[in-house]
Amino acid sequence: SNKGQWHRFTPRLEAAFVNFLRDRVMEMLGSAGYILVLFYAFFGISTYLQVYFLSADTFRAGNMTVWWAIFLAEGLPIATLVLLPYSQFLRRHFQAVLRLLSIAAIAFICIGTSAFPEPFFNLHSSYVIILIQAIAYGIGAFRLWSAVSVCTVAAVFSLVVIKSTGMWLEWGYFMQYVVLANVVGMLLCYMVEQRDRRMFLQGELLKLEKEGLDLVSAEMERLSREDSLTALANRRHFDAIFLQEWERSRREAHPVSMIFVDVDHFKAFNDTYG
Repeated sequence: SNKGQWHRFTPRLEAAFVNFLRDRVMEMLGSAGYILVLFYAFFGISTYLQVYFLSADTFRAGNMTVWWAIFLAEGLPIATLVLLPYSQFLRRHFQAVLRLLSIAAIAFICIGTSAFPEPFFNLHSSYVIILIQAIAYGIGAFRLWSAVSVCTVAAVFSLVVIKSTGMWLEWGYFMQYVVLANVVGMLLCYMVEQRDRRMFLQGELLKLEKEGLDLVSAEMERLSREDSLTALANRRHFDAIFLQEWERSRREAHPVSMIFVDVDHFKAFNDTYG
């Protein structure tokens, strides 16, 4: 009945909702994991060509070293995501695995951006960071607080590594491609989460409605085959059972018998005992 923008579930429903998100992510990765691999390959080829041909001669070797480090580091989260639907261990720790993979993917690309020795790539690779973050938040199906934790840990870890190693750091760009992009990612996660919660609740309500209809249908079926006074099987039930046994005898080539029993003076018995 909550018409607002913040929906809270009971612990049982919250656990079911987490399983709902997990199953959706698993289905998506299982059916479209190859798209992620193709994107990774396209991302690698296109950025390789850019770094190689746009690098100044004096910086090319250093730029290519950083590119290889980023490409291989991002390959680990991609490979783990592709294997996620097929590993019981990874499925069992679904939420923790997705958080760690997203933190790693975002942190690797943020640190790698500052590691380029040529200033040109320090500035222009920030657009790739925003793309990687969008993919990480989109695949992760994070709840709001999970998104906040991923954003905070990735940003702080990246900043600590960059500052402690003396890499390039321009606060204006850092705020843009790390802080602002993560905040936008968190807002998107919040909006998608609320939509998913409503979809989940609608699905649960449909299940309850179906269960209720099934119970009513079963009760109507029982009433149609039972005498309301004595609760004994009526003629409709007899006809159904007779047809069932007759077909069984034809199928198995076994005889079928019917016994008629007549109780003497039954009217007197019925008048006395009801």
